[in-house]
Amino acid sequence: MLTPYGEMSHMGLLWRMVGASPLFERVGGWAEVILAFLLLSRCTSLPGALLSAGVMGFVFLLNISFDVWVKLFSGHLFVSSLLVLTPYLGNLSRLLQNQPTQPVSYPATPALVAVAGLAPQSCGAVLGGLAAPQSELDVSGQMDTRTSSFAARRAV
Repeated sequence: MLTPYGEMSHMGLLWRMVGASPLFERVGGWAEVILAFLLLSRCTSLPGALLSAGVMGFVFLLNISFDVWVKLFSGHLFVSSLLVLTPYLGNLSRLLQNQPTQPVSYPATPALVAVAGLAPQSCGAVLGGLAAPQSELDVSGQMDTRTSSFAARRAV
């Protein structure tokens, strides 16, 4: 605290500013904890994504402005919060235009795997063998439970 203002690094100045205000420090910390819990459930993912986009956008802006070395990580968290928000964009635009909203449909897991460019077999290795082989996926990307070996094992 005895370092003159002109000799402080930008990052040190940011951390001293946050540390000098206990209210700012607590509100920022509690906002991050609350949004983490809101993102755990599909029912509360919209408020969690909205809060996350705001909080992580602000943290990313601070990290860019004050040259903090974790700006890439906070940028990834900000983009991730925007990705969680994408299924709701249509309803949010309808809400702002005062039009009726529609139910949100979530894509099936095999479709998400296909978007990511991973084969279901490699994803199954990551998930502990829970994904179906490629031959057991129908055209829409849904698992055909009639021929699934998992379904056959459960029937026995």
